[in-house]
Amino acid sequence: PRLCVVGSGPAGFYTAQHILKHHGGARVDIYEKLPVPFGLVRFGVAPDHPEVKNVINTFTQTARSERCAYYGNVTVGRDVTVAELRQAYHAVVLSYGAEDNRVLGIPGENLAGVYSARAFVGWYNGLPENRDLKPDLSCDTALILGHGNVALDVARILLSPLQLLRKTDITDSSLAALACSKVKRVWLVGRRGPLQVAFTIKELREMINLPGTRPVLNPADFTGLENAVKDAPRPRKRLTELMMKTALEKPGEKTVEGQAAAPREWGLKFQRSPQEVLPSADGRRARGVRMALTLLE
Repeated sequence: PRLCVVGSGPAGFYTAQHILKHHGGARVDIYEKLPVPFGLVRFGVAPDHPEVKNVINTFTQTARSERCAYYGNVTVGRDVTVAELRQAYHAVVLSYGAEDNRVLGIPGENLAGVYSARAFVGWYNGLPENRDLKPDLSCDTALILGHGNVALDVARILLSPLQLLRKTDITDSSLAALACSKVKRVWLVGRRGPLQVAFTIKELREMINLPGTRPVLNPADFTGLENAVKDAPRPRKRLTELMMKTALEKPGEKTVEGQAAAPREWGLKFQRSPQEVLPSADGRRARGVRMALTLLE
């Protein structure tokens, strides 16, 4: 059988890997719209997380198989149609990921100064379509909507000391822009509560221990959660306990030297839902976000 995989990210490569391993005679052609392979591993993983990119070695072995071929710079729908692929192959697997941004559907989200995480991550990772993003980092406070690992990635990149970022494979142009950044405070806002955050403990711990930066968590947000997490699965329990411990710590108790007087800070805001991005006086730029309080039921 001849198979075609559209998209050379993790999903595409794992598919190809599985087929080649379990079907001795199968041949797989991988099509990718970018000239280079590996999708989100290359352009989605934060530059300061190189260990996550090690999977590229496995994917490279798959690509080197004589039963596998890679065709970059091919856009399905423009250079070749799905109908043509279906005629040419026994099976076609579409694994091209998210092609567009999700929209909130609120007034003002198209104002200058509002960026999708997809574009922002693509910008600091060197994705060709996002290299001209030029995010405005001239204000002291940035707001991130979302409580997932990507939200923490973006916050970490915004607040990381330059000497740490220089050791990563972040693009030179992003590093130059971050060197001029005035952002000193980052708020991460979520619609639900502390028990529903989607980030993992490793990423949270990394954020809490970020040099020159201090976490600002409101102890009131964690009142009464001890009982609620007693029977929770262990990962959720440990994650919530770490947030509670961080919220209740006094500035003087910090183990990380100089964190109490840290020039930069970040915090989590819960049960807030964005209603409108407020425009500046000239109506062109984002000046703030109006939130509604949400209730968990």
